[in-house]
Parts: sequence; structure tokens; C-alpha cells
Amino acid sequence: MKTEAIAAAAQAGDLEFVRLLLAYGADPKGVGRNGSTAVLMSAALPAVPEILETILAGHPDVNARDEKGHTAL
Repeated sequence: MKTEAIAAAAQAGDLEFVRLLLAYGADPKGVGRNGSTAVLMSAALPAVPEILETILAGHPDVNARDEKGHTAL
């Protein structure tokens, strides 16, 4: 649930909630329930630099792909 929450917070552009979830053990390397949408991909959608920096500090797989083969880039 923490992974889904941090992905949603990142996608919503809520930096403070992203930081709070990380402090409570959310995994910046995590994937969603369907196993395809990485937290980094959710963070890339609103393209808020501070959120991307925060997620990238957790060293997620920048080459992770979704079910359609797309990466966060």
C-alpha cells in the first residue's frame, strides 16, 4: 500500500507527502499492484523536479518499463 501511495503522491505532485511516505518506509524502487508502473514513472508524469530528485535519491531502476514497454524517460 505504501508503494501505491507514494506513486499517487508523486503523480499528484505532492512533494511533502512523498517525503513523508519515504520517511515511513515507502519504497522508491517499488512497482504498483499490477507489477508494471514504477514509482519513478509516476513521478515523471507531473515532471516536478524536486519530486524526481527525491525519488531518484532512492536509486530506482531508471530503465524499468511498463506493460507497453515505456520507460520513465
